[in-house]
Amino acid sequence: MTEFSSPPATYENATGLRIVATIIDALVFIPVYFIFVVLFGESESGDGGFSFNLSGLPFILFILLTYGYSIVMEGLRGQTVGKMVMKIYVMTEDGRQPEWSAILIRNVLRIVDSLPFFYLIGLICAAVTSKHQRIGDMAAKTIVAKKPA
Repeated sequence: MTEFSSPPATYENATGLRIVATIIDALVFIPVYFIFVVLFGESESGDGGFSFNLSGLPFILFILLTYGYSIVMEGLRGQTVGKMVMKIYVMTEDGRQPEWSAILIRNVLRIVDSLPFFYLIGLICAAVTSKHQRIGDMAAKTIVAKKPA
């Protein structure tokens, strides 16, 4: 478990780093998605293009896997792979390792933050709030920031 000695002196805007970290985490799951499609889904090619479809229970399991990844990684390390690469952490507003309940809250509310598409609500909230928090962070009282020195 990652421990922080002090809260960040300022709430530096890590929105750009968060976006890159999210893209990296999505890239981690592209091969997993294709494995799910091969095992449980449908693929189609024709007219110079490809189509992949995953639905029903396999789709629900894939979504649960992606949420579980974030919950477990942030709960144990304060970081997903993307956050590790970008050297940012999930922490409480006062700089401590969040409790599992806070990690669960911030991740469940990703559903709201991702509306209406591509994390638009979360991005707007992170850009305009004083602590650069998305809705899930505000509810969980967490921030995403560089580790305090």
